[in-house]
Amino acid sequence: MNNDALAELYIELAMKYEEENYVECGFKAATETRRKIVDKIKAGSLSKKEIHALEPIFSFSKLNINDYFTAKKRFIFF
Repeated sequence: MNNDALAELYIELAMKYEEENYVECGFKAATETRRKIVDKIKAGSLSKKEIHALEPIFSFSKLNINDYFTAKKRFIFF
């Protein structure tokens, strides 16, 4: 499954997740957040925190998101 297909699946699963689990947030903020996550999924550049947050959503389709993405590593140079 490529990143574009995963992004489309995320949109579908996120709506299903929100129907079954109460999520409190404003529509505009939720839409903006979802757009940013979709862009990051398509680019394949998710952080460890984002991957962890997406795990319950992708579990609706029995997919382990960790099989598709590895977190970006951040290097700090002194």
